[in-house]
Amino acid sequence: MSAEPEHPVVHGELAELRRRLDVAYARVEGGLALLSHRAEETAKEVDDLHTRMSSLEHARWPCPRWPSSPPSEHSS
Repeated sequence: MSAEPEHPVVHGELAELRRRLDVAYARVEGGLALLSHRAEETAKEVDDLHTRMSSLEHARWPCPRWPSSPPSEHSS
């Protein structure tokens, strides 16, 4: 069994591929962290808006009755 000699070019190419993968992985991880943070912030805003809406509905519903006004008569 004969061992093939290692080629320095192959080692360099593998190192470059590994570096590119590391950079791409870091970019994806950063993007996921940002999306996760934004999702948490959006969930908080939705909860706050839901609380406000429920409070407004509780205070306003059923709507107060408006005084009925007689229909306006237009003379033609």
